[in-house]
Amino acid sequence: RIWCQDPAVEIVCTGPKLSDRDSDFDLAHAGFVADPKVEPSAELPGEGKIIDDRPLVMEDQAPSVVRLENGMTLLHRATPNTRMFALHLWVRDRSAREPEDSPGLADLLHRCLPLGAGAYDRSEFDALLRGIGAELKVTDSDWIPYDDYYTSPEFSFLRLDCVDIYWREAIRALGLMIQEPRLDDKSIEEERQAMARRRERDRASSAARSAASLRESLLGDHPHARPVFGRPEGLRTVDSRRLQGFALDYLDPGQLVLAVVGNLDREAVTAQLNRVFRESRSATSHFSSPPPWPITTESRRIEIGVGGRQSTLRAGRILEVSADDRWPLMAAVRVLSQRMQQEIREVRGLAYSLGIGIQFRENRGWWSARVSTQPQNIPQVEELLRPFLRGEIDPITEAELEAAVNGYVGRQRMRQVTPLGQAYTLCRDWVLGGAIDASQQASQALLALRVEDANRALHHYFSAKAPMVTVIAR
Repeated sequence: RIWCQDPAVEIVCTGPKLSDRDSDFDLAHAGFVADPKVEPSAELPGEGKIIDDRPLVMEDQAPSVVRLENGMTLLHRATPNTRMFALHLWVRDRSAREPEDSPGLADLLHRCLPLGAGAYDRSEFDALLRGIGAELKVTDSDWIPYDDYYTSPEFSFLRLDCVDIYWREAIRALGLMIQEPRLDDKSIEEERQAMARRRERDRASSAARSAASLRESLLGDHPHARPVFGRPEGLRTVDSRRLQGFALDYLDPGQLVLAVVGNLDREAVTAQLNRVFRESRSATSHFSSPPPWPITTESRRIEIGVGGRQSTLRAGRILEVSADDRWPLMAAVRVLSQRMQQEIREVRGLAYSLGIGIQFRENRGWWSARVSTQPQNIPQVEELLRPFLRGEIDPITEAELEAAVNGYVGRQRMRQVTPLGQAYTLCRDWVLGGAIDASQQASQALLALRVEDANRALHHYFSAKAPMVTVIAR
């Protein structure tokens, strides 16, 4: 009875055919407005007391693109239905902007950014962040595999969020990390060792080793083939002087995209960012985007000895995809993945972790399949996998297409539940999707698909004659 007393129980309905628009929401009734009788806490580490004159929005401000005075791209979205203030900084073209002989330099830089900035040493800067209750992340968690979609040669990131009352301090903290990192030799050595431990863990993992081998085989000398966590010989001699020089160019404002999501007005946020972020100090920043991925023209088979009780089979191909075929092909690949999981996991019980996915860049598509299983199962799994990768399956049904599309749309919406997730999506859509609403466009296109289009794409792009690379790590 206590649980069901006022305020009333709230029910949230989600689904692909429901409206995305939030209904009117009474913040005061919901208990989200700060008590005016409560005194602000003591002075924050750094600059002064809390300034509680937040420029709150009274209605939604749709996603917008603003060019800051220093050349940085700002993506902004605001709604009155949150008390969180989220910042997601996207640094373009990670691997292509690293020195060819020093891959991993960007990851090393990111790991060092929170370890002192401006006039603050490590403990003082940590106190600044804790003082505003900020959650900061600058690289993927080494021990958590589920955030590895952030580990990409295409970008690196900083993400920070806190309650809205500290929005100015959050912007200032981000500005200090980007513009005045301390980057002392002690911190560099500590993080270099952390990266070495990550590489050692990956060397003992059949999943990580097979993924790296497939990437290198498909991409050749393309910048995206370089290891995100580097090589020991390339990072061994990096000192503070060299890392400072790299940071000056790598964090040049013209290559940065900052997404801000919360309940604060666009003009106020833009003005504060222009006050905090200065003009570029790099005299050498010149960069052109990497070339398209190379199309796979011949089949290859690679076997790697790893040891251990788990083996991984991966297969993949890079191909040219017309604009009209992008969404039918994506839906077809999702159906392939569902059928493969049903056959190999549910019916045969041969593997738990498996699937097929595809990603697109410009007019290229890159599909890859993965099955992790016990070593003795590899021959049987490879035989079972073959008809799926050749497109030798029964036609896709309406029910399968609907399930695949709803699964994709649902996952995209799930990742946008929080302001921080929305900020990440804005960056990804703008940089990789070419539009600030690329996710919404993709969902609409998929929901409008016809099953005959998905079947046509499947049989056009998957065939017995199509070349692909196969990697087995065991």
